[in-house]
Amino acid sequence: GVTQTLPNEDMLNLSKEKGENFISFLMGGRVAEELVYGEMTNGASNDIERATDLARSMVCHWGMSEKLGPINYAKNGNPYQGEQVSFSDETSRKIDLEIQNFVQKNYEVAKKILQDNMAALHRVTEALVVWETLDAEQIRDIVAGKDIGVPVMSKKPNDVPPAGTAPATGSIFGGKPTPA
Repeated sequence: GVTQTLPNEDMLNLSKEKGENFISFLMGGRVAEELVYGEMTNGASNDIERATDLARSMVCHWGMSEKLGPINYAKNGNPYQGEQVSFSDETSRKIDLEIQNFVQKNYEVAKKILQDNMAALHRVTEALVVWETLDAEQIRDIVAGKDIGVPVMSKKPNDVPPAGTAPATGSIFGGKPTPA
């Protein structure tokens, strides 16, 4: 799937907190795959790339690493693009570790959030299976447990209602199912 975000406001500055929150957001798809399916796919590759690039900017360009301080480590080139740099191999290893720490720390934040909200994750998953695309208001309503009119889905692929009964057409998000 694809996730797009729209800014709520023009952002001239990105705080460390907002940067880390966005990394957590970007890790959500990968975490959801692991929690729900118990495996990883290439579906989250762009999110991982974006999270890594953001973490790299936070560490190398914006001085947001407490361990490395307010120093621009990419001033004389980008070591990740084969350009000449003016710092040691030891500093390069520290940069790599800090980037990894930013991403891994916020991966764990995303995992905790999704583990604590598995029911909402399953509701969103079911809605996406039915509707394919959801807007921000629909997602807020689904997470809040509100009915957005998505028909009840079977919990098991081979779960067929008994002969002579109509399938339920209520909502997966609350309320009582109504007969078809």
